[in-house]
Amino acid sequence: MKGLTRKLFLRYLLGLSLLSSFPLHALETLADLPALPRKGEGSSIGEFFRGEELHYIIGVWLFKKVAVGKISFKEMKGKGRYLSTLQGETLGILGWVARYRADTYRSVMEEIDGGRRL
Repeated sequence: MKGLTRKLFLRYLLGLSLLSSFPLHALETLADLPALPRKGEGSSIGEFFRGEELHYIIGVWLFKKVAVGKISFKEMKGKGRYLSTLQGETLGILGWVARYRADTYRSVMEEIDGGRRL
C-alpha cells in the first residue's frame, strides 16, 4: 500500500476545499400536517399516512432541476398492510449523461406493535 506523500496530501486538501463550492439546492416546502395520533386513540400509524404523496425536485451545483422524485403510501387489500413506492427520474443534460435513468422502489409494510409501528 502506498504511503501518504506530501503531493497526495496537498491534492486531498485542495479537493476538500473545492468541495464546498458545489452547493446543493433545496427548495422550501410548507406542509400543514395534522397532529400525530396519541396512544390509545385507535388510529394507527398506517392510517395516519394513508394516501400520502410527496413530490421532490432535486438540484445539484448550477443545475436546478436534475431529477424529480415521488413517494406514495397506499393501503393494500389486507388489513394493516401498506405499499410504499419511491419513483425517481433524471432530467436535462445530466439526465442525458445518465441515459435518462428512471428507478422505482416498492416496499410492502405491515403494522406491528398494535399499529404503532410498520
